Amino acid sequence: LDQEGAKIPRESAGCRPRPCLLCDKPAMLCAPGRAHPAEELFFKAEEIITAALRAAHARLIGKLAQESLVTEALVTPKPGLVDQANSGAHRDMSLASLMTSACALRGYFEDAALTGMRLSGDAPSCVMASLRPLGLEAEAAMYEATGGVNAHKGAIYALGILCAAAGRLAENQSAVNADSLLDTAALIAADEALALPALAEKEGGTAGLRLYAASGVTGARGEAAAGFPAVRHTALPRLRQYLAEGHSANDALAFTLIHLMAEVQDTNLMKRAGAGRYPEVLQEIRALLASPPLRLSAIRRLDEQFIAENLSPGGSADLLGAAWLIRLLEQQRFM
Repeated sequence: LDQEGAKIPRESAGCRPRPCLLCDKPAMLCAPGRAHPAEELFFKAEEIITAALRAAHARLIGKLAQESLVTEALVTPKPGLVDQANSGAHRDMSLASLMTSACALRGYFEDAALTGMRLSGDAPSCVMASLRPLGLEAEAAMYEATGGVNAHKGAIYALGILCAAAGRLAENQSAVNADSLLDTAALIAADEALALPALAEKEGGTAGLRLYAASGVTGARGEAAAGFPAVRHTALPRLRQYLAEGHSANDALAFTLIHLMAEVQDTNLMKRAGAGRYPEVLQEIRALLASPPLRLSAIRRLDEQFIAENLSPGGSADLLGAAWLIRLLEQQRFM
């Protein structure tokens, strides 16, 4: 409309005539003559609206996944991990590089959610097969953003599965909550641990695969295949408890991380500590939890110890980010 409220013809604004929804002719020719059945127009309009909602939901899920990475990075203190106080046991990493990596991964999380939506009617295993090449592309984007530093490889895996689960639930108009997300994630990743024996036999495997070959620890794949039990039974209950007690989000997350460290078979911490030291580290963490209340000052002392010993619970940090993502998703409306 112009300033006087009169209609401005599309042609005078340099636009082609508004096209028909079903054919390439101008709508002003099809509409008066009822060139198309009303039912066909209805279904086409529904398709357009559904596609717009799907894209909006995927953008939201991707944004929340990125937010969870940023939040986890900012939590301070975190023993041996990058936070606002220091770079922990990571001499090649900084808070800035974590933020740069999180920014580079937002598109991947959105694509993971879209994959869950697009394959919502297929077997869950199809989702995992489609996520894998996307995850490899995300890793390449991460390395390019960080100059070759592994900032979020574990998070790409865990949060990618959860984003796909959220997309699948949203597309099927199912409730998006902790139980439904983790149940769906378990279906998507059900076969992940089954592939470990064959992968472990290949040369040049990851540190996690070498640890599996040596001790049978299934690591991130086993956690995902079981529906992230550490998130369901440890991280989320503890996070809710600390928040309900009035702790800030930062402190609640910092305390929850210690509980995860005490329960999770963290392959990153296992590798750095070694077979002899790792059980002792676990015992020290559990002793800290056995003398409540947990305080930030105690976590700072543990941080100093981990830095001195070059220890880092990277796997626990990934699961902390997953727990925060689930909390964010539970607060949204997808219908």
